[in-house]
Amino acid sequence: ATFERAREAAVDEAARAECCYLVGDARLRLGEHDAAGRAFEAAVALGGEFADDARYGLGWVALGRGDRAAAFEASGALLAEHPDSPFAGNARLERARCCYQERDYERARQELAPLLSLDGPLQQAARELDGLCALASGAGRAAVETLQQALLSAAPADRPRLNFALGEAMANLGRWQEALRAYEAVPDDAPPELYGDARYGACHALHELGEHARSIDAAEAVLRLTPPHRCRALAALAIAENRFALGEWAAAQAAFAALADDPTHGAAARWKLAWCRYLQGDKADAAQRFAAVAKAPGEHAEEALAMQAIALFEHGDRDAALDAADRYAARHGDGRFLDRTERVAARVLRQRGDLGAARQRLEQIGRAACRERV
Repeated sequence: ATFERAREAAVDEAARAECCYLVGDARLRLGEHDAAGRAFEAAVALGGEFADDARYGLGWVALGRGDRAAAFEASGALLAEHPDSPFAGNARLERARCCYQERDYERARQELAPLLSLDGPLQQAARELDGLCALASGAGRAAVETLQQALLSAAPADRPRLNFALGEAMANLGRWQEALRAYEAVPDDAPPELYGDARYGACHALHELGEHARSIDAAEAVLRLTPPHRCRALAALAIAENRFALGEWAAAQAAFAALADDPTHGAAARWKLAWCRYLQGDKADAAQRFAAVAKAPGEHAEEALAMQAIALFEHGDRDAALDAADRYAARHGDGRFLDRTERVAARVLRQRGDLGAARQRLEQIGRAACRERV
C-alpha cells in the first residue's frame, strides 16, 4: 500500500516506474500474481532503469501461476531487450529450467551453454542442470563429466544432491561400483526424500554387484524412513528379489506375498511367488500359480504357461501337463519356450507308449529352430 501511494504521488515517470516495480515485487512476495503482473507490466511500459527488473519479475509471476511457456517467453523478452542486465544470466537459467521440465533437454543445454564459462554460483547451477539434462537425455558420459565438474566447486549443501545425480549417471552407464560410491556419499542427514533415493540407488547398485545381503540392508534403510518414502514399494520388492537371489526361498516367498496385491508390483511378485513354490518343491501349488500368471496379460504370461506344463508333469499330472503343452503350441506357435513344452509333451506320449507321436513332438523343436535361423 505504501508503494502504491508513492506511485500516485510520483512527480515523474522514472519515479512512477520505480514505484510500479516495487508494488509488483511486494505483490509477488505475497503470492498475488495478477496484481504483481499488472504492476510489472506498467513498469515495463514506463521504461527506465527498472524495466529489466520488471521483465525479470514477469517471469516469476508466470512461474508462480505454473505457466512455464509464459515464463520462458518473459525471460526471452528480458534477454532480447536487456542483454546486459544483471538479471540476464538468471533469466537464461530459468529458461533452461523450463525446457528441462518440459523434457526439451537439447534446448535446455543450448540455453545453459553461455553460463558454463562463467564463474561463481550461476556457473555452478548451470553445471548441475546441464548434467541433469545430459542424464535425462541418455548422454551418460556427458552427464558424468558435467556432474563431476560441478562437484569440484560445490558448496557443502549442494554436494548430496549432486552425488545422487552422479550415482544415477554412473548407474545408467552400468558402472555400478562408481555408482555405489556416489550414492553412499549422500549422508544420512540429507533431506529424507533425497536420502531415501540414494539408499534405494545403493540397493540397486549392490544387487547388480551381487552383494545381496548389503543390498537388503540398503533397502531396509528406505523402509525405516518416516514419513514413508516414495521408493518404499520398490525397496520391499528389492528385498524379495535379493532373498530370491540368495536362494532363501521361504523368506523370498513371504516378501513377495506381501506385494502380491500391489497395483504396480503385484504382477512381478505373483510371478516370483510361483517360482518360490516351485523351487521349494510344491509343484502342484506352483502349477496353479503359473496358470494364473499365464491367464493374465503381461510379460511373463508365455513363460508361465510353459512352467505350468513342467510343474504339472513333475507333480505327476501327466494329462494336465500335455494339455498345457498343447495350449502353449496353439497360443504361442514357435515361441521362446517351445523346447520346454514339446519335451514335456514327448515324455508324456512316450510314457503312454505312443512313440511316433513323441518323436513328432521332438521333431517340432528342430523344425522351429530351423525356422528361427531362416
